[in-house]
Amino acid sequence: MEGIRYMDDSSGSTRILNLLKADTSAHWLHVLTCQWFTQPLFGAAILSLECRFLEVNPAFRSMLDCDETQMRQVNLSALVHPDELLRCMHLSSQLAAGAIPSFQAEQRFLKPSGEPVWCFVYATLLRDEHGEPSYLLMLTQNIDDRKKLEATSQTAVHTMSALLESIPFALMLVKANGEISYANKASEPVLNRRREELLGQNIWKSFPKLTATPLYSVIQRAMEEKSLIRHHHFDEKAKRWYEISCQPTKEGVCLFWRERSSPEKP
Repeated sequence: MEGIRYMDDSSGSTRILNLLKADTSAHWLHVLTCQWFTQPLFGAAILSLECRFLEVNPAFRSMLDCDETQMRQVNLSALVHPDELLRCMHLSSQLAAGAIPSFQAEQRFLKPSGEPVWCFVYATLLRDEHGEPSYLLMLTQNIDDRKKLEATSQTAVHTMSALLESIPFALMLVKANGEISYANKASEPVLNRRREELLGQNIWKSFPKLTATPLYSVIQRAMEEKSLIRHHHFDEKAKRWYEISCQPTKEGVCLFWRERSSPEKP
């Protein structure tokens, strides 16, 4: 396969071919398996139908900080994180029984130290010349960095959400196309709408009368000029004055409503 760098692991490749030598009806699998076992970017393993490791390539061993002897002495279940163990073993059992041709999943493996490592897993069934289930081929890719970044991002989102909810005045995030992407709880009495009704909706369709007010132009100008603009708006229905701050964001604009006794007084 062009574009793949191979490691010198001829003895391992020979062992794999010996394991699969009966599969003459699937010679291409021999070649494919050999290639997966000799490249450094993806983990690869041959397992028995009982999910015991028979052969493991260097990349897989490196992911889990295990040597070959360690991995060949254990069952797959010993290396899977408890939270994903039931699902993994259920899918592996279905695969070994020939009930499914393959499966893929994101799951954590455990290093000998107990440290988890996230991997993308693809497993497929290898059959013998009679079409009977023979071995399991498992391919893995380390996605630990991506998972940690996702977790960090989720934490940041939760922190930001908590911060926005703590703001005592109405706040709304609007995308450049007019879609309302966020509204805090404090915005509900000001807008006279439940925020669940607004999320994902177009602000101008949700509040069509605003298009005939100066606020429409102010919001558009704030996004175009990328500058903070404050505007005094009188709510005819509520008979209240509000100072609305239009703060440009990367995706559109953030709107803040502060009630005022009159347009002149801060």
